Order: sequence, then C-alpha cells, then structure tokens
Amino acid sequence: VCDPAIGSGAFPMGILNEMVMLINVLHEASPDVVENTWQMTNWQPATVKKHIIQNSIYGVDIEKGAVDIARLRFWLSLIIDEEHPGALPSLDYKIVVGNSLVSKLGEDVIDIDWSLESEALELFNEDLKERKKDLLRQISLKQKQYYETTGDKHKLAAQIRNLKIDLLINQLELMINKQDMVAEPVPEYYRNKPKAKYKEDVNKYLQCQGWEKQINRLKRIKANPGESLDFFDWKLDFPEVLNELI
Repeated sequence: VCDPAIGSGAFPMGILNEMVMLINVLHEASPDVVENTWQMTNWQPATVKKHIIQNSIYGVDIEKGAVDIARLRFWLSLIIDEEHPGALPSLDYKIVVGNSLVSKLGEDVIDIDWSLESEALELFNEDLKERKKDLLRQISLKQKQYYETTGDKHKLAAQIRNLKIDLLINQLELMINKQDMVAEPVPEYYRNKPKAKYKEDVNKYLQCQGWEKQINRLKRIKANPGESLDFFDWKLDFPEVLNELI
C-alpha cells in the first residue's frame, strides 16, 4: 500500500487497522497457523503491526512536516498495544519526503528511463545494466536492514545514499550511451540531409550535455558526506515493490 500524498497518514493508518482486524479474525479461526506465520505467542497486535509497517506500508509527501506527523502516528499506533513502549521505528525509507509527480535534483528534472533494460543496446552497455541490478538489490537490502538494526544507522544511511548516487550515475551513463550523441552536431555535415534530422540531433546533444552536468553534480554530492541527496524516484526509493528489475 502506497500513498503518494500521505499528509497526516490517515489513509495508510486506516489500511493498517483494517489489515490488523482481518488478521485478528484469521487468528480466532486458526490461531496455530497465524501465530506460526507471524512468529508470536497468542495474539500480539503490536507484532502484527510492526510486520505490516515494515513490509506493506509506503508513503510520500512533498512536505517534511506531513511526513513527520505520519511517522509519529504509526509509532503511536504501536505503543498503545505494547506493554513496554519501545523506540520509534525507523521509517526513513518507508515514509519519505519527495515529489511524487516529478523526480527533481535541485531545479533539474531527472527523468530516469528504467525501460532501457529491454532496449536493444550495444554490448558495451551490458556491464552498466548488470551493475544497475546489483545496486538496486543492495539498496533494497540495506533499507530493510535500516528498519531492523539497532546499530549505527548513520553509517548505514550514508551507504544507502552513496548506492543511490552510484545508481543514478550508472543510469544516466546508460541513457547517454543510448543517445550516442556526445559530439556537437556540425551544420556542414547535415547540408544534404533533412533539416529535421539536424534539429533532432542537436536536441539529443543538448540532452546528453544536461545528463553530463547532472552526473558531475551527483559526483560532487557524493564527495561531500555532509550534503544530502534530495531526490525521489519511485523505482529507486521503493525498488523491492516497484522496480521489476529485481
């Protein structure tokens, strides 16, 4: 379940309560099966809620304040069912700040073409494609670890940030290779060609130049550990459920 404009979290919170109610009905009908599935003794609503929040709830909002409120609501929903309330679950990669309509790095839109995997690309791009899959798997795994760990979350967050930067750079390089227009078109070359062809190649060249600029910016961000990656993309941030490549 993913809410693209989560606000205060009313919709996913309602879904969470609905799912807990349904699982409770199943528990009453077949307690042994449900307790074995959820690894609990007797009915433990907090345990069920934690599993659902970790594995089934996602949300995005452009306003940081809204994201903070939504995360707090999920924590409050847990402590009412716990005898000894624990710390706030790490929902940094489950309910996130971002623009759910366009993927922007600063003022620049980065429109990632994830479909390149199915394109008939040259052999020299195979390494880039395989690296993309590996990076996506690592991001998904480490974001799950972040939710579960009680260790150094700051170090793990830095690793996730760098993996996402590496993946964005990888994908932009793949997009540049596909266009194959790194040299500026020379008008004389198109003297006997349709004018539309020259205009098309100029647009491709300018697009590649824009992607090169974004790659350089991403490299500068990675080199500065104190600078955050303020970028959201559905298939990058929630790869385990939205990216068919893993």
